[in-house]
Amino acid sequence: EQHARRIYGLALNAELSAARLLIKKIRAGKLGNEFKVRDVYRMGWTGLNTPGKVQAACDVVADYGWLQPVVSDTGGIGGRPTTTYLVNPKLEVTN
Repeated sequence: EQHARRIYGLALNAELSAARLLIKKIRAGKLGNEFKVRDVYRMGWTGLNTPGKVQAACDVVADYGWLQPVVSDTGGIGGRPTTTYLVNPKLEVTN
């Protein structure tokens, strides 16, 4: 049980660290008012360089109300639904 708690704790800490990094990038004006997961991991920033890490960070930040996920339909031509994240205007951006 103690080993499991330690492993889960590492995973949660990684998500929170990624969320902190994402917030720093947003506040620095690196992502604008809206972005997609791929916009972030394509930048290659340490800690935010894979789709999984960025998605986990977005989920955490959205849970705290700093991002609003907006899912767009695939439309008539197929494809996957895409999630765009809108930045809460209350999150101060410093350029």
